Amino acid sequence: MCITPATRCRASSRATRRGRPRRVSGQFVIWTGQGLTNAKLSVTDLKTDAGQTIAAERLVPSWVRYVLGGKTGPLVGDILEPSTPIDVPAETTRPIWLSINVPRDAAPGVYKGTLNVTAEGGRAAAFELSLEVLPATLPPVADWSIVVDIWPDPWGVATAHHVEMWSDEHWAELKKVLAFAADMGDNCLMVFLQTRAWTLVPVTHRKDGSWSFDYGNFDRYVELAMACGLNREIKCMIPGSRGQFRYFDEVKGEQVTIDVNFSDGAFTDPLKHYLTDLDQHLRSKGWFDKANVHLDEPSPGELQALIALVDSVDPQLKIGVAASKGGLEKAIDRTDDFSFIFGRSDNPQRNIERTAAGKFTTFYVCAYPGQPNTFTWSGPDQATWLGWYTASQRYDGFLRWALCRWQDVSDPFVTTSHEAKNAPAAGDFFLMYPGPRSSVRFERLREGFEDYEKVRIVREKLLAMGDAGKQGLQELDAILAGISIKGNVGKYGKAVHQAQADLEAIVRRLWP
Repeated sequence: MCITPATRCRASSRATRRGRPRRVSGQFVIWTGQGLTNAKLSVTDLKTDAGQTIAAERLVPSWVRYVLGGKTGPLVGDILEPSTPIDVPAETTRPIWLSINVPRDAAPGVYKGTLNVTAEGGRAAAFELSLEVLPATLPPVADWSIVVDIWPDPWGVATAHHVEMWSDEHWAELKKVLAFAADMGDNCLMVFLQTRAWTLVPVTHRKDGSWSFDYGNFDRYVELAMACGLNREIKCMIPGSRGQFRYFDEVKGEQVTIDVNFSDGAFTDPLKHYLTDLDQHLRSKGWFDKANVHLDEPSPGELQALIALVDSVDPQLKIGVAASKGGLEKAIDRTDDFSFIFGRSDNPQRNIERTAAGKFTTFYVCAYPGQPNTFTWSGPDQATWLGWYTASQRYDGFLRWALCRWQDVSDPFVTTSHEAKNAPAAGDFFLMYPGPRSSVRFERLREGFEDYEKVRIVREKLLAMGDAGKQGLQELDAILAGISIKGNVGKYGKAVHQAQADLEAIVRRLWP
């Protein structure tokens, strides 16, 4: 599509088919020869020939903003900006992102409408839209079965918005971030009890030898997150490898900092007091069944030491772990939430059995692997592929370590790369931008979560059909078998598009 002073051009979108409710997203591009002033985006209602309507307010157009995908480049279109008027320089392109939130009660049928671009001087162009809504219905995001654990960072929120930690302004910004994350599918809360930069639950060793713990901010944070929709799990992250444990010593009148060492009583003794009090506090708040004590990438010895310590406090207290090292799976039976680093230990039957036992098994990506991933420069299809991989290996869900660690870059609206020499790849520190604003890669990741739910719903329907559903189950398993770590390298988009098309064929038979 193009806009020039003397030409009015039109382009038509690819027809898209989706169940209800579903977020349908796509990217469009405009090009201008002599520049645009006050370019504006607008949409019409989507209507069927029979008169059914999807209101324009459910269509959300955004300008795609470029950001550095490395220390010096490349420029990557990732930030989704509000559709306020902008100027577009001469002889440049500008991407547009459109999201359509299909309502739950939308009647099946083909809906048509228009995405419009207008600018001063009467220049205008239109993208014709066509959306087919199928009879199958997806549950609201709050009822998804997939476990999504993308870790928010309160300090990153405070830093990006230039507000004091735990101030009223900070809580207001946190609410926006958590609500946004929940709408994207995130439903677990990682709570960092202590980091090197800040402490959520201040600890005091009193003069009489007792210990006290201030849960004021912890309680408010958990209550806020659960109200926003992050209510599947409460993961209480304790300091692990390379971490530190801090408390105020009333006798010394100073802060004491201890390096984490599970073989040193100077660390394990206060940690045991901490876990004992936390256990009682979680029970008193009614959160015990949702909560676990979590370790991030420990050694096998550290995990075994934590298990022994937790069991000495309360054998019913749950344990979670993100596992990057070999040997950790030996303790998997004692963990209620076990997340393997990508490709480390795929075992669908084990995952099915743990799901039946009420335990979560997920996988995660971080600075590893190079692909597939959700780095700024990763192909967006890689993000959607991760959702299909989750389904193919029968994992309960997906983990990503950083939602909004904006403090790790100089300006998230300029660069997604950390300035350190050996820093992880650009985009590893966050999936969203301050505002809150979404990103192309986050939207494509959400698409993968929705596809996971579609696979689940189709499988459940086929199983309920008994013998009549056996052929469909074989077809579904064949689709998922096409999602392969080795076989899909460099072809993630092709694998996703084929899987989506084949699944749609089954959906059309099941919901004629």
